[in-house]
Amino acid sequence: MGKLSRTKGHAWERRVARDLTEASGNCYKRNLTEAREGNSGDVLALSSTGDDMPIAAIHRTGRGGEKLAVLRWEDFMELASAVPGYTFVVQAKCGARPDIYGAVREAVEGR
Repeated sequence: MGKLSRTKGHAWERRVARDLTEASGNCYKRNLTEAREGNSGDVLALSSTGDDMPIAAIHRTGRGGEKLAVLRWEDFMELASAVPGYTFVVQAKCGARPDIYGAVREAVEGR
C-alpha cells in the first residue's frame, strides 16, 4: 500500500473520530494498534461499554467523495447525537471502490 493511500485512510479515520466525538459527546480516537493486533476497529470510543454498535464508515474518493455509514453519513451523525449512551466500533474505509460489505463484516468481527 502506497504512502498516499495510507495518508488518505488516516485522514478519513481522523475525520470519522472527530465527527463521532462532536455528534455523540463520547470521545473517539483512531485505533493505532489495529494493524498489529488484528481486527478490533479503526476508530474506537475511549469509554467503550463493551456493547458497541458495529458500523462501517465509507468514503468514496471518486464520484463526488460520497461518505456512507451503511446509510448516509449525515443521517448517522444525527443518530449518534440522538443516542449519546451508545459507543461504536468503526471500520473506516477510503478509496475509489471501497469494499463496503467487507467493511461491514470487519466491523461486526471487531466488536
